[in-house]
Amino acid sequence: EITAALSAASIYFRSSDPGYSQTLLQNAVKTFQFADMYRGAYSSNDDIKNDVCPFYCDFNGFQDELLWGAAWLRKATGDETYLNYIESNREPFGASENVDEFGWDNKVGGLNVLVSKEVVEGNMYNLEAY
Repeated sequence: EITAALSAASIYFRSSDPGYSQTLLQNAVKTFQFADMYRGAYSSNDDIKNDVCPFYCDFNGFQDELLWGAAWLRKATGDETYLNYIESNREPFGASENVDEFGWDNKVGGLNVLVSKEVVEGNMYNLEAY
């Protein structure tokens, strides 16, 4: 989620403050790399589980947030690496079905919207499920 927010902010500030935009983007990449390397849901941590659940328990897992972050990084950078990441991980991460909801615990609907433009423009053919 942080990766997506930093990437979106980077896009917003690109023309008015390029230096700040670049800082945001660099940090978006770092947060994505960190999240991908240290995968897991915060609600699985025994030290905080009782404090966050059942109010903010991560019911759908963390995988959709990784794909959501990759989609925003693709939009912010144009780097094909992030499309490849989505393509390689959409099925293992359980995002291959068309989900039409979007919320704090499920980012697949938003992912579908961001990635669908890539399919329409012909950049990715293996993502036609979106």
